[in-house]
Amino acid sequence: GRTVAFTSFGRRLAPGDGSREPTILRVAVPDAAVVDSDNDGLPDVWELDHLTTLAQGSDDDADDDGMSHRDEFIARTSPGETASRLAMFSVEPVAEGFDVTWQGHAGVTYQLVQQDSLSPEAPWTPVGSPQPGYEGLVHQVVPGGGPGRFFRVTVVAP
Repeated sequence: GRTVAFTSFGRRLAPGDGSREPTILRVAVPDAAVVDSDNDGLPDVWELDHLTTLAQGSDDDADDDGMSHRDEFIARTSPGETASRLAMFSVEPVAEGFDVTWQGHAGVTYQLVQQDSLSPEAPWTPVGSPQPGYEGLVHQVVPGGGPGRFFRVTVVAP
């Protein structure tokens, strides 16, 4: 959400580019361009687009899905739709182990974690490397098998 890319036929937009061929330009939008007038850590434009108001706080949960507005913003899910949340789609046994699937979003990086017990003291450990998201189902095959393995997906903070 902080990068703009566009194609231009202009010859003076990129240093040293005098050709008449199209040039793809990428421009970083500075943080100062993001307005957060209520100082809740969420861009006003996002709050107005998704919540239609600036009155709710970043820790609120308008759709009661267990994700705060801050978490919904980071995960790129919709704070007004209970079904739009970061959750597993499926965990299927395959020959190599498990095929773990979740709904992804472009621009979000995910980390699959696992534990052997649902005890609150049991640590969640990363599985493989972080996975880049895209619009659609994201799959990650986890080697191994057997009962007693629990998975969850987290968002790697930007």
